[in-house]
Amino acid sequence: AAAAAASTAANGLDAEGLPLISTDTRKDERAKRGRFKPAKLQLQPDESQALEVELAPFLAPSLRVLFFAKDFKKHLEAADVLLRAIVVLFEALLSIIDLIYRWCTLRIMESNTSALVRILEFLRAFLDLMDANHVRMSDYEAKLILPVLVEKSGHNIDNLKTLHKELFKKCCAVHAPAKVLGFIKDGLESKNGKTRVVCADEIGSIIDRYGPGLYRPVATAPPSV
Repeated sequence: AAAAAASTAANGLDAEGLPLISTDTRKDERAKRGRFKPAKLQLQPDESQALEVELAPFLAPSLRVLFFAKDFKKHLEAADVLLRAIVVLFEALLSIIDLIYRWCTLRIMESNTSALVRILEFLRAFLDLMDANHVRMSDYEAKLILPVLVEKSGHNIDNLKTLHKELFKKCCAVHAPAKVLGFIKDGLESKNGKTRVVCADEIGSIIDRYGPGLYRPVATAPPSV
């Protein structure tokens, strides 16, 4: 039964034969009215409830239960489902990727290692598909996922640190490297010392790949006379 369910999920359908994710056409509308205008990691207190209202209509009932369960093991299952069906679901995921990024941000903030690894692997696979299909990440979408990837990049676990660095590199392939660098520069102000170290190292890596002209420190105002 488990094998049959996995096979069905890989085809983009749940056990009842319903699409796991429905395509939406209102991402641009959400971008215009978005709650996420600053490019900083700012979560509203009601973000989880607000996201469930917005995202749930596009998820099959079985997937909806996994997405919004209290148990991190269900979140791990949800990420597994997305990974198994990512090629089939790519267009549908792309149509609601802003909402998916918000869900990923909530899960990354919880810092459960098992779920975190799977969610980062999903993001890596999705960014690879974006690159392969010549799809660009919008400024709106970048604001929804890059701040949390930057802030949570300072890990003791090497595998997680490596995943974050891979994601920064892949973001540069689908979004302007100078803009990605802007988010990473914000990480130099993190309260987490490990995050500051990772971000300083990543800035060096990006400059090595794209040249020093990409890095423009924030200009300081001239002293008043």
